[in-house]
Amino acid sequence: MKSNRFATLSLLALALLVSVPSTFAQIKAKANVPFDFKVGKKALPAGRYEVASVSASAVSITSRDAHAGVLSIVRTEYANKNQSPKLVFHKYNDQYFLAQIWDGSGDAGMQLPESKLEKELQASNHGAIAAEEIVVALN
Repeated sequence: MKSNRFATLSLLALALLVSVPSTFAQIKAKANVPFDFKVGKKALPAGRYEVASVSASAVSITSRDAHAGVLSIVRTEYANKNQSPKLVFHKYNDQYFLAQIWDGSGDAGMQLPESKLEKELQASNHGAIAAEEIVVALN
């Protein structure tokens, strides 16, 4: 019974998230990501991806070629100047984590939360090795 209640609440929360009108720019762009990467707990293979904002607080990242995709929460991030359309990844050794999405329409972008694994990698380095930022253009 508890799992049914949880599933119902999860679906209701997702429906509310999707139905809330957004003042955030509705982006829909494509990118060719040349490496495997992670969004939250989800590992995604290299390939051609479509990025679309679902609401001001959610984004979908999907690949028809790889039959892969994920829905992630985001928060608005501001820069000092207008940003070009791009995906920003944090790289630790050979692991990539999607960190930011900029649609190129101004100084506001989307920040994805750090996953548990990314936080563990940061902690294991004791702050000695910073994440390398890798940029992939959106088009």
